[in-house]
Amino acid sequence: MFGLPAGEFLGGIAIAVFGVGTWAIGLGVAYFLYRRWRGDGPRSEE
Repeated sequence: MFGLPAGEFLGGIAIAVFGVGTWAIGLGVAYFLYRRWRGDGPRSEE
């Protein structure tokens, strides 16, 4: 696998997926808090 050990290659993929996942979760939480702060959340529609 491109001269890399399988464990190191899979470890790199796991770190990349973990980084993207945490970034996506952080972005979603920030967007949710921003909407609540703006008063555009689901609670204001009731």
